[in-house]
Amino acid sequence: MCGIIGVYSKQGKLIEKTRFVSALQTLSHRGPDAQQVVEIPPVSFGHARLNIIDLTPSANQPFFSNSKNSMIIFNGEIYNYQAIKKNLISRGYTFHTTSDTEVLVTLYEADGIEATLKQLNGMFAFAIFDFKKQVLYLARDHLGIKPLYYYNSQDFFSFSSEPRALIGLHPESKELDLEALSSYFSCRHPLNGSFFKKIRQLSPGNYLEIQGRKIQEFSYWNLEKYFIEKETSETILIEQLDQLLQDSVNLQKHADVKVGAFLSGGVDSSLITAYAAKSSDSSLQTYTAGFAEEGFNEFSYARQVAELFPNIEHHELMLSCQDYFEHMQHLILIKGAPLAVPNEVPLYLMSRALKEKVGVVLSGEGADELFGGYGRIFRSSHDLYRRLNLEKFSWSYQERENFLHKFSEKYPTLNTLTPIEHFWSLYSYTTFADKQKMLHPDINLVDIEANLKQQVNQVLMELPTADYPTQMMYAFIKLHLPGLLGRLDAASMAASLEARVPFLDHRIVEFAAQIPHALKLKWLNPSHASSTLLSHEISEVYDVPKYILKKTAERYLPNDVLYRKKMGFPLPIGQWLSKDYQQNVRDILLSPEARARGIYNMPFLEKALAHGNTWKGNPISLWMLMNIELFCQRYFNGV
Repeated sequence: MCGIIGVYSKQGKLIEKTRFVSALQTLSHRGPDAQQVVEIPPVSFGHARLNIIDLTPSANQPFFSNSKNSMIIFNGEIYNYQAIKKNLISRGYTFHTTSDTEVLVTLYEADGIEATLKQLNGMFAFAIFDFKKQVLYLARDHLGIKPLYYYNSQDFFSFSSEPRALIGLHPESKELDLEALSSYFSCRHPLNGSFFKKIRQLSPGNYLEIQGRKIQEFSYWNLEKYFIEKETSETILIEQLDQLLQDSVNLQKHADVKVGAFLSGGVDSSLITAYAAKSSDSSLQTYTAGFAEEGFNEFSYARQVAELFPNIEHHELMLSCQDYFEHMQHLILIKGAPLAVPNEVPLYLMSRALKEKVGVVLSGEGADELFGGYGRIFRSSHDLYRRLNLEKFSWSYQERENFLHKFSEKYPTLNTLTPIEHFWSLYSYTTFADKQKMLHPDINLVDIEANLKQQVNQVLMELPTADYPTQMMYAFIKLHLPGLLGRLDAASMAASLEARVPFLDHRIVEFAAQIPHALKLKWLNPSHASSTLLSHEISEVYDVPKYILKKTAERYLPNDVLYRKKMGFPLPIGQWLSKDYQQNVRDILLSPEARARGIYNMPFLEKALAHGNTWKGNPISLWMLMNIELFCQRYFNGV
């Protein structure tokens, strides 16, 4: 919806306005329709608006409550704002706009911050300054769909939708976090929320209270308390899930601008598209992107789904290597971080194309994490279970030895048979040994790696009594989903397009947490659980990932869409980096600036990238290195 920026002055003197306005302008892509600043000691609030609900200037922000006691800046949408507004009107409150912003600030004045947050269904990051209390509140939605970065100094507490704006306000905050680099290679994003050591993100489901120099953080929603499986019939679960999904899509379709959808032809985007198309009489714009190289687009699958619904206007975007690398650097600049996954650029280019026709796009993020979609990974917990419980299986000597051999080959870095070691061996995208090869020997990777693993183990232990398969799915929601949401926000907002994620309605998240694991990742035959096959041999052959979601989707989509093997969003990165873009990679990673940075193991890179050599490791690791250097070029000026 928007970009927000604010500064709370601890000593009373406001931050320099020209600097504040300049920082706000870096958010103009998030809000090209209006920019406005309000300065009332001790706060400066700025807002860059993307018109979605109530397109009139009266809904511009910063926005004051009717009493003038509170001022708000708000990024996102409150999907249930009309129901909340109806309740507030019955209590005597009046409204002068049709915006959800006015409903939100009025609800705060009526019920206070904690009670307000517990009533919201939406994606949001907002700041409210209460002039009577002289208190600043910052809040972020349940799952962290919308970003909220902050920087705390001796004299100021500053916050924004993007780190670039904070660096504009406080150049001293521009310090690279080496732990974030290691986290990036393992998790594809920094677990602490930022690549800048002094800039952090507010945790999802939390809010901050700032008064004077006192800063307190509170949690208003905790995912872990919902992870208690309920024994309910499959039929009832399907009916309940269907109703929740219908309601979520209907709520999230509401806007005063046109709404479209990303459509890859996979289960998640296809189901969201089906709900949106069936509940609308008007046309629905859908887009998919792919590449000319063989095997690197899903056009036929997306087309198959689009043809099921007469009101869909489907578009295909064919991209090239040149398209990709031309826009990669721009997206890194806006995001204030290296890109998380290669498909971030196609997502941005699809968003640009969609923006020509719509203002809002529906996307399928969250379904894999909630319903067990990463079949090979989630089934791997059964590998560990069998390894730890060999005596429970009636295997012959040869079968047992065969299983042990395959296990040791699949998990070569697994030193101890514990959940955290098993999880990290699977989840860490780059091995510790490869990090040591690629990164500068002066970086203390041993301690950094230990700290990362400790953070991950703490997440697993947030469900101390749950079994490992449940802990694993929970950890993916907490650790993996934030990277996908950051990707979606950056790519869509760079194109001034609002992306909404119906699967992440917090009611659906709470509901999914209580579905038995066996109905998320279901065996086709229980006897297969006793085989010596490993997870990659089992997945989608002897089991069904996202079983309960697919059974729900059978009402709307054909089986050949629902039960084909998961494909992801493929890109020919390896081919590009070893052929078309090979010299560009050398120029970036072997430049004088890269050599002087003290981040990379230059003797290793010189040998690996020498003319006549091809990159021997995972091409994504090379892509990540290039991302890091392009990010550093944009933010650290060769230092």
